[in-house]
Amino acid sequence: MLVAPHTSNWDFVHLMFFSFLVEVKVSWFGKHTIFKWPFGRLFRYLGGVPVDRSKHHSFVEKMIKEFEKRDKFILALSPEGTRKPVKNWKSGFYFIAKTLNLPVVLLGLDYKEKTINFLFPIYFDEKTSKEEAIGTVKKLFSRFNAKYPEKFIC
Repeated sequence: MLVAPHTSNWDFVHLMFFSFLVEVKVSWFGKHTIFKWPFGRLFRYLGGVPVDRSKHHSFVEKMIKEFEKRDKFILALSPEGTRKPVKNWKSGFYFIAKTLNLPVVLLGLDYKEKTINFLFPIYFDEKTSKEEAIGTVKKLFSRFNAKYPEKFIC
């Protein structure tokens, strides 16, 4: 599941509220430093997995292994990878989905309309390039209004 725009800490609150509302356990990644006392145990309970972003890890390979060893696994990612404005979005979702032939479900947060929007699932076949996939996702998310619009670059 891709969640965007991601420009505020409130995005996380809305994702957690939505997951409780629809009764779906969602896993997500956060900077390893937020998993320390006093919130570490709570964030792990809420599906959080710490990631040290200062080091390059084989993130995609690790996620593929997680999907393969679980019967049920819903991973929520922000394609921007941060709340700061970024021109180049992350591509891990593309490689995970393409390798495992999984759908990517988009969850659009719209602060102006005060809505959380499910979009149709997307599959990437062998012909879909990384650039095409990211372009498609950016175009679909471009209709949503971020909490801080100046931070959301589509």
